[in-house]
Amino acid sequence: MGVQTNMRRRIGLVSGVQVGDIFYYWGEMCLVGLHKQTVGGIDYMTTDDGTVEPLAASVLTSGQYDDETEDLECLIYFGYGGADKNSLPLDQTMDRGNLALDTSRRIGNDVRVIRGRGDPNDETSKVYIYDGLYLVSETYPVIGKTGHKEFKFQMVRKPNQSSSGYANWKLAEELRTHDPRQGFILQDLSFGKEDLRVPLVNDVDEYITSQDHSRMMLDLNIDPQELGCRNCHGQPLM
Repeated sequence: MGVQTNMRRRIGLVSGVQVGDIFYYWGEMCLVGLHKQTVGGIDYMTTDDGTVEPLAASVLTSGQYDDETEDLECLIYFGYGGADKNSLPLDQTMDRGNLALDTSRRIGNDVRVIRGRGDPNDETSKVYIYDGLYLVSETYPVIGKTGHKEFKFQMVRKPNQSSSGYANWKLAEELRTHDPRQGFILQDLSFGKEDLRVPLVNDVDEYITSQDHSRMMLDLNIDPQELGCRNCHGQPLM
């Protein structure tokens, strides 16, 4: 593909990709070299890429497994596998991507983390947020919900990086449903009529306090001519 950049797999930073970058398609991450696996959540280097042992280059959480993703500085990542071609449960095995993550734990190399979240504008789609470099701090086997062995990998975000892209996304999600500012009164003054909500905030005095007006409806019959309203061309509104 002629548009592909950073064509070889690599450990650590990827040229041109910044923490917090958002991708709307899995293929975009493949094209820029952030995560080159076209399907799997663990992208790893092999001897073909010049490594002596398999090493994890990046992981992507997409909701397929029971990853624990809410913590901003730590990620519990479930290993790959655990089902046969007929989707019947099996024990996960310590090979391929799982082995690469465990080797990265032992060696201590950087692993890029991309966190998948639901697209707020399309319930059927996801967005992918690059969250920076992590270290695999622990590997441990557990018995999963199916009664079969699974591997968990604890990953810790490295310090002194740019603000977490995932943290910014979660803050934006919170602001979509709740305004933390002092004097917050009403979540959406337009009651859904505008594409973006119009919050009502009183930051002048304490005369109006925060309260729930979510069920309030405005039914005002106003004659614009009586108010002397005019459009942007200076013409009276009819």
